[in-house]
Amino acid sequence: MGTDRTATQTRAVHVALACVLGTAIGWSAAPGWLPSLMVVAVVLLGILRPVGAPVWTSALTVLIVTATAVGALTGERRIESATLSASAALVHAAAIALPIGLVELARRRRRHRQQGWELARSLAREEQARTESALTRERAAMAGEIHDHLGHRLTLVTVQLGRLTLDPELPAGARAAVEDARLSVAEAAAELGETVQLLKAGGQSRAPADRPLSDVVDGARSAGLPVEGELPVALDEALSPHAHAALARVLSEALANAAKHAPDETVRIEGHVTDGTATLTVENATRADRAAAASSGHGLPSLRHRLGLLGGELEVESGARHVVRATVPMDASPRGEERTTADAVAEVTAARRAGEQHARKVRRLTWAVPAGLAAGAVLITLASFLYLTVSSVLDPETFARIEVGMPQDEAERLLPAVEMVEAPRHELPEPAGATCRYHEEAVSLFAREDVFRICFSDGVVVSTDLIPGGTP
Repeated sequence: MGTDRTATQTRAVHVALACVLGTAIGWSAAPGWLPSLMVVAVVLLGILRPVGAPVWTSALTVLIVTATAVGALTGERRIESATLSASAALVHAAAIALPIGLVELARRRRRHRQQGWELARSLAREEQARTESALTRERAAMAGEIHDHLGHRLTLVTVQLGRLTLDPELPAGARAAVEDARLSVAEAAAELGETVQLLKAGGQSRAPADRPLSDVVDGARSAGLPVEGELPVALDEALSPHAHAALARVLSEALANAAKHAPDETVRIEGHVTDGTATLTVENATRADRAAAASSGHGLPSLRHRLGLLGGELEVESGARHVVRATVPMDASPRGEERTTADAVAEVTAARRAGEQHARKVRRLTWAVPAGLAAGAVLITLASFLYLTVSSVLDPETFARIEVGMPQDEAERLLPAVEMVEAPRHELPEPAGATCRYHEEAVSLFAREDVFRICFSDGVVVSTDLIPGGTP
């Protein structure tokens, strides 16, 4: 809020100074040095407290309008005074716009260079992050491959060896050897889990696999794990490759955990597709009297992260029954993909082009605005000169009808609305206390024609004079 208040105050100060400057330009009694001093003040304020183009547009508009209005109200000849005040205001506005535009152009070039260096540093940081991310993904892929394939195979071998130890026909010596082998395989699986943990560094999973869900179930059954239920064909055929691969990972992990922690309990699987979302549930009873097998700590967190990237969820319920439930959109694809180098280059190129276009625009405005204001001043001056020259003409016949002693109102109805430009007021002394009007006999641009002077005092015409023409 403080920043907004400061910006509002700065805009108000700019507009107020423009209004004061316009008053100084249009006020006929103002000292000549005051407008120049005000121009310096406005330029310094614009350099020290820069504002946007809309504020300057408003301020310069206020300057021109104020100067014109004050000139019309305070000048003896309103139309001529207002015209000259507007022309002077345009010249002063050009004097303000040029230095401020040059300073803004220099600032823009400096910001453009800084932006270039910042973009270069950003590209370097992004390239470094991309390299590190690629290494992380490779390590995560290796960890997943080891855990999914070798880890699950070791788990199933452990289950099979455990079943052999329960065979009553197996001799005691062979049973002991099989138990030693089972313990060795279990230790190898635990060490493998530690290795996977060392490899794991987060990141996205590897490319989707094509292994059907039925193959995962058949593999568990062939290893002796009692699995009930069948999965619908839609889970294999209707899902996107990423969604299918994620459910295959969940199913493989859940069956391996069931074989590890409750090898004698029946595992029930269920799956369905509803409203564009696939759901897979794996459920088995737990054994409170059986010591928990070693866990790598890698499987379920990795699956939860993978499903999260796909917009899905993984729920795990523990208690009398262990339930793993995964949901994933049928058309899921990984979210949060990293930008490629081409994307980064395109972004930098677009930013560079935008900066260059803005810089060109500032350069054009730096020269076009002052030039436009100066050209406007010249056009207004020429137009007003032509208008006053043409509109102030008094023909000799009308002048002859004006006589000394005629009421001023009657005489003014015969006179043009405006006076001539650069009237020769000092060629004839004006009557004391009188107000005189000067009008040329014909339109003149370079050489002055004969000038008619009509003077009024106390509401009547007190003199009519002819000032011979010539070069002014």
